[in-house]
Amino acid sequence: MRYILTAMKFNLHKIQLVLLLVGGAFNTVLYADSLTEFSQTPDIRAQLNARHTTILSSEMSAKITKLSVQEGDRFKQGELLVAFNCAEQYAQLKKAQAAATAAEKTYAVNKRLLALNSMSPLEFEMAAAEVAKAKADIALVRAVLQKCKIVAPFSGRIAERMVNPYQYVKAGEPLLDI
Repeated sequence: MRYILTAMKFNLHKIQLVLLLVGGAFNTVLYADSLTEFSQTPDIRAQLNARHTTILSSEMSAKITKLSVQEGDRFKQGELLVAFNCAEQYAQLKKAQAAATAAEKTYAVNKRLLALNSMSPLEFEMAAAEVAKAKADIALVRAVLQKCKIVAPFSGRIAERMVNPYQYVKAGEPLLDI
């Protein structure tokens, strides 16, 4: 981004100009024309470079249900920028939780049967493995659910918005330039 600032009635040989930007989101480089007369108005060219910049992309294929920012909008770190439709993933979580509950009940029954010598140790270990598998399935679905929302990794502004609400996006597709 380039901005041209006009300073009025400054003798640049004798005064130091300081440009402060609110929030400190930019590094600033100032260029000034050399002046000999106090009454001339110089053009000061400033080049603003963002400290942090990135293009946020989708980690999953889904429909955008919430896109809360426009180009030029400010946002704060941790603020929700994009949300996806994850109804299928929530249903998978409920299914995984139900499977874990069933596996835990089977394990509890098999533990009592093993204590009564009515079950082989191998069958008991298989029931324990089913519990571990069910818990791993829950962790996997929760990891996928974390991709359903994109939050701001740092405070800044939206430079470019490449998608619209209710648009279907593929995994890896760029969404926002921040």
